[in-house]
Amino acid sequence: MQSFTMEPCGQIITNPNLRPPVKNTPLLLTSADRPPGYTDGGRKITTPSLHQFVASVPSITPVVSTVFSMNTGPPAYPWGTLYTKSINETLGDVGSTELAAEMVARIQALWQEPQCSNSNGESTLVIPGSVPNLLAYGGPFGGCAVGLVDATVLVAKGPYVINMRWANQVNGYRATQPSGSCTPPLPTTSEMATTVAAALAHIRS
Repeated sequence: MQSFTMEPCGQIITNPNLRPPVKNTPLLLTSADRPPGYTDGGRKITTPSLHQFVASVPSITPVVSTVFSMNTGPPAYPWGTLYTKSINETLGDVGSTELAAEMVARIQALWQEPQCSNSNGESTLVIPGSVPNLLAYGGPFGGCAVGLVDATVLVAKGPYVINMRWANQVNGYRATQPSGSCTPPLPTTSEMATTVAAALAHIRS
């Protein structure tokens, strides 16, 4: 097993990023992949000075990321709407197919440990499609949720680790969530699978 260090539940891989930036932004989702209603937030790349990347992707390598976002729900004082929905993709090249697969397997196994999957209503959910053993971690999945609901999916292809994250939350700086209201639900598993498939299609291996 190759050496890398993670915080509990695989949230951050804490090895320092010592490699130079790599321009892998062409491998990210594009505006053509953006679901209806979302806007494109552009693409970013880490630098060697960014020693941790707060996501379940390796910080030992330069990481590129992109985000789609959408404001939704009733108007909120003093402007905007009550909720924000976002789709984030982060991608890192770890240097080998074997290490990419190992990282994803270890993090997914951690997600299913009791101390990770039973806290704050978080759990794992199987994502259908052509990628075997694909899991989403987060929640709560289903029912009426209050506050943040999110889901993270990790998948490896070649030497790349891809982290997709969906998050729906209250625009806290604009308003508080009305009593009895529900945060918009996460996308369906088939919708998440479609986005993951689009992300993988950009990577030739």
